[in-house]
Amino acid sequence: MKASGNFFSVSVLLLLLTMLLSCLSWASETEKGITFAEVMLRTARENPLIAAAAWDVKEKDALWKQAKTLPNPVLSLELENFGGSLDTEETKHPELTVTVSQSLDVFGTKWKQGKMAGLSKEMAGLDEENGRLDVLQEVSWFFVCLLGAQAEEEQARDFFRQSREIHVLIKAQVEVGKISPLRLKRAEILLTEAEIELDKAVCQHMTARLRLASLWGGTDSGPAAGRLDRLYVLPDEAVLWERVKGNPDGKQRHLLNRLSRTAVTLEKSRLLPTPEISGGLRKLRGLPGHTFTAALSFQLPLLDWNRGNVRAAQFHLQKEDAQTLAYMRDLEVRFRTLYGQWQSAANETRSLKERVLTAAEVLFQAVMEGYKAGKFSFLEVLEARQALHHSRRAFTAAALNMHGKAIELARLAGTTLDRLLEPVQPF
Repeated sequence: MKASGNFFSVSVLLLLLTMLLSCLSWASETEKGITFAEVMLRTARENPLIAAAAWDVKEKDALWKQAKTLPNPVLSLELENFGGSLDTEETKHPELTVTVSQSLDVFGTKWKQGKMAGLSKEMAGLDEENGRLDVLQEVSWFFVCLLGAQAEEEQARDFFRQSREIHVLIKAQVEVGKISPLRLKRAEILLTEAEIELDKAVCQHMTARLRLASLWGGTDSGPAAGRLDRLYVLPDEAVLWERVKGNPDGKQRHLLNRLSRTAVTLEKSRLLPTPEISGGLRKLRGLPGHTFTAALSFQLPLLDWNRGNVRAAQFHLQKEDAQTLAYMRDLEVRFRTLYGQWQSAANETRSLKERVLTAAEVLFQAVMEGYKAGKFSFLEVLEARQALHHSRRAFTAAALNMHGKAIELARLAGTTLDRLLEPVQPF
C-alpha cells in the first residue's frame, strides 16, 4: 500500500514537471517572437490583395477559354406567300424554308482573338506576381521597422536607466552638500526628458506591431525575432543586374509589346471579310417532298477597309516600343543608384557598429566611473551620455536605411530579400 502511494506521488511530480517544462517552453517561444520567414509565409497566405490577384488570373483564364470557342450556328425559318388580300392558289400553299448558317474563320481572326486573350491571361499572371512582390516588399519593410522600433525602445529604456542613475547620484551628492542643488534640477529635467522619450518609443513599438499584423488581418504581430545589426553581402552588381532585367515588370513590358503586335495582325485580318455558309430544306408550294438550299455570303469591302483601326494599332505598337526603351533606361539608372546607396548605407552601418558605437559605450562607462571618483565634471558626463545616445540612434537609422535599400533591390530583381540572400538570412 505504501509502495502504491509512493508511485502515485512520483507520477504526480512527473506530471507537474512536464507541465512546468511545457509552460517554460511556451513562454520562451512567446518571448522569442515572430520570425521574418513566418511573417512572409503568413502574409502570402492571408493577405487579401494577394488573394484578389489570384482571382483575377482565374477570371482571365475563363475569358481566354471563351475567346477560343467558335460562334454558334444560326437557325433561320422563312415562310413565303401566306395571308394577305390575294385569294389564289399560291397563297393557299405557302413555301417554308429552313436554313442553318455558320461563319467561317478562314483568315484566322478568331485564332488571333484567342491569342490576344491568352496574352491577357499571361499579363494577369504577371500582375499577380507583381502584386504579391509589392505586398511582400511592404511587409519586409514593416518587419524591419518593427525591429527598429524594438531597438529604439530598448535604447530609450537604457537612456532612462542612465538618467535615473545620474539623478540618484546627483541627489546623493546634493544631500551631503558636495554640489549645488541647481545641478539636481538639471538632473530632474534630464530624467523627465528620458521618460517622455521612452513613452514615445513604446507607442511607436506598438504601432509598428499593429501595422505589421494588419497585412494579414491581425491586430498584434507580437515582437519580432531578429537582429537589426546583422550585416550581409548582396550578389555582385553585374550578377544582380541580370536578374533585374528579367524581373516581372520587364516581362510585362515585353508582353505589352507582344499584345500590340498581335493587335496589329488582328486588325489586318479584319480587312478581309468573314464568309458565311448556309444550307437547309425548302418545302415547295403545292408539291409533295422537299428540296435543298445552299448559300455563301460575305461583306463586300467597298466602304470600310478597317484602315483606321490598323493605323491606330500600329501607332500604339510604336508607343509601346518607345515606352519599353524608356523603361529599360530608367530601370538601369534606378538599379545603379540603389546599389550604390545600399553599399554606402552598409559601410556606414558597419563603421558605426565596429568603431563608433563600441567606443561611445566604453567612453560613457569610463566617464561615469571617473565622475564618481571625482575625476570628471557633470558636463563631461552629459557630453558622454549624449554622444552615446546620438551614436545609437545614428546606427539604428543607418541599419534601417541599409535594409530598406536591400529590400528595394530585391524587389527590382523580382524576388524578396530572404530569397535573394539564400541560404543566408537577413535578420
